Amino acid sequence: PPPLSSAAAAAETPDSPVTMGGMKSRELTAEQKAEMAQLSQQRAALKLQEMKKKDIIEADRATEEKISGAISGRTAVSVQGAKDLTIFVTAVSQMEEVAGKSMSKLTSLFAQETSSTSEALAPFLASCKELEMLHSDLHKVLSTVEVKRAQETQTTTEEACKKMNSACTRMSMDLGSARKKLQTAFDSQEKAWEACDEVSSSRMNGSDKRKTLTPDTDPWLASLQYQTANKGLENVETDHSAALQSLVTDLRNMDRLRLQGVKSILTSYATARKALLEKALQNADELCTAVEALDADADCMHWLSSQSLGELATAATADMEQGVSMDFSQVG
Repeated sequence: PPPLSSAAAAAETPDSPVTMGGMKSRELTAEQKAEMAQLSQQRAALKLQEMKKKDIIEADRATEEKISGAISGRTAVSVQGAKDLTIFVTAVSQMEEVAGKSMSKLTSLFAQETSSTSEALAPFLASCKELEMLHSDLHKVLSTVEVKRAQETQTTTEEACKKMNSACTRMSMDLGSARKKLQTAFDSQEKAWEACDEVSSSRMNGSDKRKTLTPDTDPWLASLQYQTANKGLENVETDHSAALQSLVTDLRNMDRLRLQGVKSILTSYATARKALLEKALQNADELCTAVEALDADADCMHWLSSQSLGELATAATADMEQGVSMDFSQVG
């Protein structure tokens, strides 16, 4: 709006005074009245423009907060997911290490057994040895290759998410600052209009203490400040709206790579684990077969025979069949 020229200077015009409410006032000229009407229209138009602008700002703010919230929430999920992957691989690696050591202990058992007992347990113990190797090999892969992959995924994810959250926070702060400046400029504009009204009223009624406009309450200067703040907000919105959408795209791409890594590592482990469990099931079958094949009498007969005690073994068998206890003092 133009400065208050003739309208604001109405009190300085030496027109004939008119009595209003017991106080002297000066009648405005037609030109001054026209300017005052124009200023009122401009003020009303500015208010309407600002109300519309506020609606747009609130809508933009809601969209930005939604995007920022989505980015913040998804980055938290991504970081935790990357941590969980590292914990998982470490845990199953330790589990396979313990299982391999346990199988190693089993393979060294029953080595002293002979005859039918040794023959019955041999396939089972051989299967335990194979299981030991499978557990050991899987532990090596997990503890060297897969743990490293998981840790690299975690580091990359944490760094990327930190960078995205920082950029998102910076954009939100920039937008918030620009909006605050615009609101401050509008409030100053309102105060300037109010000051202008007070000055005009004072000059119209001929008060002895007439108010004057200052640079801080000049509506024309306030309007320039508002336009500057409005342009500043538009520039920030233009710069950051595209950047904010770009962050969403970057987050999607980063998280896709993270999840592909999760799938790859879990697939590798699941495949090896499945093969190992199939071997463990075979091992259980071998144990069941060994149990069925165990024959205490046959083993003992074979042992006695191997020690040239065959006759004693035959007598012992007969006595056992008849329920008679054997007197070993006669062995000689």
